[in-house]
Amino acid sequence: MAQLSAFESLEVVYLYRPLGMTLGERSVRGLTIKCRDGIEGELDSLDQHYGRLMLFVVTPQQYAPRRRAIQRLVEQAPDSTVIGFLLVEDPLVPATVRLRKRLHNLVNANWIVGDVRAPFAFNQILHEINKASHHLLLNANYDLFSSMVAIREIEAKAINEVGHAMTSQSSVDELMRLILEKAVELSAADAGFLMLRENLFGEPIANENSVMILGRSGNKNKFVQKRKTCKSQNLKLAPELLDTATCELTSFLVNRACGVNWSRGMDAPLARHVGLTFPSTNFTVPPIEFDKKTYAIKSYSAFPLRTASGDVVGFIVLLNRRVTSSVLIDSIVDVERYVTDFTSHDLNILESLANQAAVSLDHARLYKDLKTVFESFVQASVFAIESRDPSTKGHSERVAILTVALAEVVNDVKSGPFANVQFNPSQLHELKYAALLHDFGKIGVREDVLRKEKKLYPHELASVRERLQLAEKQLHIKLLESYLDTLMIRKEAPRPDETSRIKGELLRISQEFAEFWKTITDANEPHVVSQDSFQKIAAIRAMKVAMGEDSVELLSEGEIGKLGIRRGSLSPEERLEIESHVAHSYRFLLRIPWTSDLANIPDIVFAHHERMDGSGYPRKLVDDEIPVQAKIMAIADIYDALVAMDRPYKKAIPHERALSILEAEVKDGKLDKEIFRLFVDCRVGMLIQQPEEAAGRGGSGGRAA
Repeated sequence: MAQLSAFESLEVVYLYRPLGMTLGERSVRGLTIKCRDGIEGELDSLDQHYGRLMLFVVTPQQYAPRRRAIQRLVEQAPDSTVIGFLLVEDPLVPATVRLRKRLHNLVNANWIVGDVRAPFAFNQILHEINKASHHLLLNANYDLFSSMVAIREIEAKAINEVGHAMTSQSSVDELMRLILEKAVELSAADAGFLMLRENLFGEPIANENSVMILGRSGNKNKFVQKRKTCKSQNLKLAPELLDTATCELTSFLVNRACGVNWSRGMDAPLARHVGLTFPSTNFTVPPIEFDKKTYAIKSYSAFPLRTASGDVVGFIVLLNRRVTSSVLIDSIVDVERYVTDFTSHDLNILESLANQAAVSLDHARLYKDLKTVFESFVQASVFAIESRDPSTKGHSERVAILTVALAEVVNDVKSGPFANVQFNPSQLHELKYAALLHDFGKIGVREDVLRKEKKLYPHELASVRERLQLAEKQLHIKLLESYLDTLMIRKEAPRPDETSRIKGELLRISQEFAEFWKTITDANEPHVVSQDSFQKIAAIRAMKVAMGEDSVELLSEGEIGKLGIRRGSLSPEERLEIESHVAHSYRFLLRIPWTSDLANIPDIVFAHHERMDGSGYPRKLVDDEIPVQAKIMAIADIYDALVAMDRPYKKAIPHERALSILEAEVKDGKLDKEIFRLFVDCRVGMLIQQPEEAAGRGGSGGRAA
């Protein structure tokens, strides 16, 4: 858009000079009027006069055959151009009635400022010319100021749009597109290009339409063409344009972080806001791939995108400022006619937009860095959890996959209790992170409890084994001592039948203790203890073996309690310790200063082991007291614990068997019925099934992770 200023002078062009009107310059009531004779064909090339205030004095016969071409040229003229026509009838060649009828409707056109009919006197025609000049000047300045107001409103709207985009959830790509479009629109440039530094956000820009344009090593010297806007022709930047090794423009923009304004005829491009000119006096126009028969560069402006730290992360290049936005450039002639210099106002707008783009890119980069740090923290936390309990490796990631997928299924529900439940993208991210961190509190649980495979710890089982072996040997010794005492009293040698009997007794004792050990090891497995096994354990507990003056029990009361665990491998105390991981997770997560869109993570994690009937832990919440996110995570958590690959305390079970167990929990009122139905109907569980797992494998249930 043009940099507008009020008109203070006017040029009168006589294509017909009535009564020998004088030429030259004169001042009438503060208005400078410059009068000259026109030349033949001047009406056919009005575009050469763009940017001026002119009054053409013509006869109806001169105007009529060119009226349509004049109308087109005047209507396409920029706001800085005002052209008017004063129709003066030549007394020697009066206009015909037919011609007058043809011109009748045109007299009211904005560019027709008067119609003088013969006969007329010198003073009369002079008065008409002066009146037409002032009328044209007043209309021109009125239109000019109106245009200025409209332009300022457009500029303010554009700046507001960019500002709104910066504060909204718009993507960086969309924001950059908007900024480039507004820069081209407000400056009336014919083409605009936006370059961003490669790997700006820590990863290569994967865009099939991007053009790699800097081949030097090092990320700071590599840029990509991220956006372009071409109003007239499909221009393509050449690699040389932005190669700092070969192009002084790029080197200047990157190294000096300073804008450049250039137009044909300048001795050197001007550096914006720096008291320097471009260092090369023989600077050439940057190369662009185009058809040289139809396009050329007459003016350009370029501004770097500089962050607060002074780092140049990209730049905007605008080419060929058009005299008006409505002009299309299709040829070299159009370039010469319709391309002008970028004004200081254009540069102010461009610089403002470039600064906004730089701030947005810097914020986006910082946000990306913070997000990367947070993602790394979450992954490190998951790694810490799995390091404490390697048997659950991958559990957190799988639960996150299932939880988010099930939440997305809930989003699609159109009827039922969850018809009004909608998780926005931020809430889905929140749920993902909550699922990844739901077991973090396990780092506060003793490692031997976390990794406990069977009911007795290995050292406890070894102690029982040693006690049984010692008791077995003690019984053997007692039997042999008793037999030797008998032989000594009888003072006779052992008889073969008695030796066989003693050997049989020793074998019976060994077999009995072998049965004890088998019973104990079977009961030590983390499966459901049968009544028969429990009775055998009780019988072992009742036995005592005399060792010296004391009697030793084969099993202690604590060992009996652990071996009598009905299901799983954990004692009530150990199970409480495992359950405490939820409280540990909650206390840990509360210490993190979450942003508003992640603020619910601690509460979701705190409730993921609660059950609808109040049988869960740690707070015994019921039904509506449990967040819906926690209800979703509960199903995902249990399902993965059931179908997960073999763990020390359980075997993996098939998908269908896992669903049956979940269904039983639903029927018992522990899990949400509708969420489970969605889980089954949409086959959410198959998202984590491997081919060999999907085939199904046998095994018994175990503890949930």
